Amino acid sequence: MLVGGCTGGLVETSTNQYTNYAEAQEDGAFQRGWLPQSLPNGAHSIMETHNIDTNELLMTFKYVPAEIDEFLSKCVAATTLELPAAGRT
Repeated sequence: MLVGGCTGGLVETSTNQYTNYAEAQEDGAFQRGWLPQSLPNGAHSIMETHNIDTNELLMTFKYVPAEIDEFLSKCVAATTLELPAAGRT
């Protein structure tokens, strides 16, 4: 299932939801860069919201426990946390 939207006209935000990894791949979400190539193949209930003006991204997904260690090993810890302004969320 794919859901998209735009809020307000000033901020270009889009939300996409996928049942599983294969559905996200078929839709081209990885090729567009809004989902990481390292997302586990067993990921499901995937939701990503991105802002094309600021390149901010929020992603949630459920996973198969056996795959999470490999995924986390490819993540890089942020040295600072920059939260968006209250009006942009």
